[in-house]
Amino acid sequence: MVRFIRDVSVSHQNPQTAALPASTHLTSYQGNRSMQQAYQFTSNDADIVLRTPESKIFRVHKNILSIASSVFRDMLAVPQSLPESTKEGECGLPVVDVHDSAEDLEVLLRMIYPVAFPPITELDALSNAFVILDKYHTEGLQERLKPLLISSTFLATDPMRVYAIACRWGFKAEAAIAAPYASAIGISTFTCVDDMRYISGLDYHRIALLAQERRESGRGEVLNKPATCRYCPQSFYDNFRPRLVERLLVGNEMFHDFGACMEVCFDVVKETETKHGLANCTHGRSHLEQFVISLAKSLQNIPTSQNTAA
Repeated sequence: MVRFIRDVSVSHQNPQTAALPASTHLTSYQGNRSMQQAYQFTSNDADIVLRTPESKIFRVHKNILSIASSVFRDMLAVPQSLPESTKEGECGLPVVDVHDSAEDLEVLLRMIYPVAFPPITELDALSNAFVILDKYHTEGLQERLKPLLISSTFLATDPMRVYAIACRWGFKAEAAIAAPYASAIGISTFTCVDDMRYISGLDYHRIALLAQERRESGRGEVLNKPATCRYCPQSFYDNFRPRLVERLLVGNEMFHDFGACMEVCFDVVKETETKHGLANCTHGRSHLEQFVISLAKSLQNIPTSQNTAA
């Protein structure tokens, strides 16, 4: 008796992820740690001090801040009084208290200053960076973070949040790129994150339409892809396809997880065979195994309408 081999060694990669240029991978933004720590905002020629709620001190330069940010420019246009008492690191310089965390402020300053790009490896940090860049009205600095937002790492781990961040800040091109990834994980898996509070019902509706489009395309792939054997009972195939549609279209895992899709397909084969059999047909089993592998690949590659996501 010929048995199906579940551990079929088939290399598969989402073509949308594979097509991303190397520069969009997260590691491109991590940089050299020693370079990023070379400048610590303790320069002796600084002319003002920024102090965070944690009492972290940043010795900075008015000219650089004023050029990069209209908020800093207006803030520093007001005469600054010297502190009543000088703390370590202030050296009698004017002190401006800010309400931003030391981590967020350092990201902002490292983007303003001509130093190494700040290390951003988490979506929380990236989302906060967009917020603080917008708060201080920096010119063009958000553009530098857009490629990082649609890096293959973030699209693979949390595509819905990538989509939400892009929609929140009006990044239409990045939202269109993230939308198919977000729709592939299924509406039911979405969790309420802070960034999603700022997206519109229309933005959410677009994802729902893409998810529905994928399910309909997947249904067509299952029902229309040829899989028959003249030696096997027709009742097997008559029951196999509807059961496969029912199982696969419950969730959207088959659209982004090749292994999960294969497992579902083989489970349905086993369930259907128990009732209808394949008459121990070598040809039928071989054809069906090829069908399962081909179907799994096809479901991974189902395109979505870019017009819907735009």
